[in-house]
Amino acid sequence: MKRGYYYFLLITLFVFLTNCRQQDSEQTSLTGNGETKTTAELSSGNDSLSIMKAFQNVEADKEFREKLALDDDDHASIYKDNMQIIRGDLDGDGRPDALVSFSVEGRGGGNNADFHYAIFLNKEGQWQYSGVADMRGSMNNYYFDLKSVQNGIVIGEATPVGDGGLPLYRTEYKYVNGTLVNTYEELHDDLTGGNFMTVNGFLTGGYKNIPARGTLSELQRLSGNGKVVDKGSAPCGTLFDDGSYRYYENKYFTFEISSEDEVAFKQIDLKGNNIIIYTDKGTLNKDTRLDEVRKCFDDSVIVEHEGKRVLLQVFAGEGIDDLLQLYFGKGGRLESVIYFVQC
Repeated sequence: MKRGYYYFLLITLFVFLTNCRQQDSEQTSLTGNGETKTTAELSSGNDSLSIMKAFQNVEADKEFREKLALDDDDHASIYKDNMQIIRGDLDGDGRPDALVSFSVEGRGGGNNADFHYAIFLNKEGQWQYSGVADMRGSMNNYYFDLKSVQNGIVIGEATPVGDGGLPLYRTEYKYVNGTLVNTYEELHDDLTGGNFMTVNGFLTGGYKNIPARGTLSELQRLSGNGKVVDKGSAPCGTLFDDGSYRYYENKYFTFEISSEDEVAFKQIDLKGNNIIIYTDKGTLNKDTRLDEVRKCFDDSVIVEHEGKRVLLQVFAGEGIDDLLQLYFGKGGRLESVIYFVQC
C-alpha cells in the first residue's frame, strides 16, 4: 500500500513539473523602470517552479499592481490558468532569463482581457523582476503573442482579435532598461480598404521613442542636437495655419513648429542612420524595400520614377488629403519619407 502511494505521488509530481516546463520556441506602450527586485532563488534542475514562485511574490508588489492599474478596479484580476514561460538571454550576460505570460480580466466588470509578460532576469542565483510588458488585449484589433528569444531578440506574432480577417504578422522586441522595446513589425495590409499609411512615431538608435506629433521641448529633449529655423511667411502646404512657419531640424529630422510650439513630422532622411519609423502598416527603416511596401496597397497606388529614385505616394491617413511620399534609391531601398500637405 505504501509503495503504491509513493508511486502515485511521484507520478503526480512528474505530471505537474512537465506541465510547468516550457520549451524555447522559434512580439505603444511597454512598461518597466529598469530596477530589479529579488523574488525567488533559482532551483536546481527544472526551474519552472522557482519562476512561478517569483511571479507569485511579485503579484503583491505595489509598483507591479500600479502599472497594471489593479488597485483602482475592484473587478479586475490576474488570470494565470494559461500561463507560459519563455526563456532566453535578454540582457546579454549569457544566462537565460524568463518572460512569464498572464492576463488581466474583467476590468470595469466587463467581459474583457488584456495580455502581459512579466520580465525576470537571472541574476546571481535569483530571479529578479525587471518590468512588465503590455501586449494589448480584447479591446484592440490585435494582441501580441511572444514566441521565443533568439540572439537577444524577442520574436513574436501579432494575432488578430476576433474574426475580422486581419493578417498575422511578425514582430520583434529588444530588452532595454527594464522594458521591451518594439523594434520591428512586419509590413502588412491591414485590410482597411484604402491606400494610406499613417506615421505614428520613430525609434532612434539609442532606443528613444519620438512621437510624430508633440511639443517642441519634448522633441528637443528626445532628438538631441537640433535647431529652430525661421522660414518666414507661410507658403501653401504648411501644416499649421499661422501666417509664418518654423522648422526644427537636426541631421535627419525636420518637424514643423506651430505658434504654440507644437511640432509635427515633416521629413526624415534614412541614409546613414538606424532610425525606425512606426506606421499603422508596420515599421520602415533604411533597409525597407519598395516591393515590401507595395504589398501594403492595391494596384492604384501612385509610383513614379524620378531619375535614379522611385517615389511611392499614398494618403497620410484615412480620410486625410495630405500625402506621404516615400523615396526609394539604390537597390530599391527606402531613403526618405516626406509628409506633404496639399494646397
